[in-house]
Amino acid sequence: MENKIRRKRKYDYEKIHSGFLYVIAKDTIRLDGLLEQVNNDLIRKKFEGTIVFDMLIVNGNNKRRYFQSFADNNGVIVKSLSTLDFVPAEIVNISNNYIKDHISVLEHGVLSQYEINKIKESLVV
Repeated sequence: MENKIRRKRKYDYEKIHSGFLYVIAKDTIRLDGLLEQVNNDLIRKKFEGTIVFDMLIVNGNNKRRYFQSFADNNGVIVKSLSTLDFVPAEIVNISNNYIKDHISVLEHGVLSQYEINKIKESLVV
């Protein structure tokens, strides 16, 4: 019998509704590596719609935090990938709720202790 090693998934996601998926990096992983992992899941689940990637752990709390892309039955449409210049309140709320419930994720990335404390204070954890 062959032993299969399961890779730990470096992201988590919430399906907000049938056409919208929120993906957050849980560990330091480049966006292209994250796309590859997410793509495999999307194809398997036959997801079609909008995907928002939260790269807080990787890029910090700045304008390169959120990215958006679209997916069809073949996975992520890479050409549609772009940074989100305006982040809707709904996305910010989803992010904040995820981080409140998984506060330890802040320790697994590029954030300084000062930045982590600021985020925790803003969430009133």
